Amino acid sequence: MSSCKLRAQCFLGHAITTVPADGSSSIKQTADGSQKFIENLAKTPSLKVYVPSYFTANWTDAEANDPKNVYLHAKASLKDRAIALGVPVTTIHNGLFESSFLDPAFFGLDAKNNTLTIYGDALRQQFSFLSLPYLAEAVAQLVVQPTFGPGQQYTIVEAEVYGQEIFEAFEEVNGAPPTVQVMLRSDIQELRDAGPAQGLGAAWRVHWGSGNWKAVNTFEPQGVTRRTLLQAVRDAAGK
Repeated sequence: MSSCKLRAQCFLGHAITTVPADGSSSIKQTADGSQKFIENLAKTPSLKVYVPSYFTANWTDAEANDPKNVYLHAKASLKDRAIALGVPVTTIHNGLFESSFLDPAFFGLDAKNNTLTIYGDALRQQFSFLSLPYLAEAVAQLVVQPTFGPGQQYTIVEAEVYGQEIFEAFEEVNGAPPTVQVMLRSDIQELRDAGPAQGLGAAWRVHWGSGNWKAVNTFEPQGVTRRTLLQAVRDAAGK
């Protein structure tokens, strides 16, 4: 970021881009490549703060350490490895990106068809989502704070809502109560078996339905208009 006072002393993590032989573009992280990347960071004395591309929930230890949560477990393990090697890590947590929050294939909330496919006690539990512009502005403001440094944790929250509020927003936008479908553990396992992306969506659904969402050390950017739940649902429903 051009406005980052830390400049070269501050490193924001990112995915490794590869170009296959057929010329198509893809984004992936290999275990070996990521490990070498972290090891090289540990050998960089000028590095003051490393912010890994974690940008996800404050997962419980049980969630982050569960090998069944393939993608989540890999990212959490890499972060832990960086800390163990002495890399000056600071993590930024946040709710689910709005585009994923209202993606029925990923998270089960279908604004167009007015259905909520949820896990556990989600209707009575709190959850959080945010837009990418809000996250970008928050990070840009956070890294230039005089108090920003290594060994810290932050949570960026744009909207925190209870499941019942989501139900009511769907009802208001669509003019009728949404259909609610409750997933079983077997349904969650099917998503995990389908692949890492689907497994990550399953992890988010369980996180919400189990009441595990929490915000730790919230950072609020200044001068930014927050997206509301109703705005998000209306946009997703195309209304």
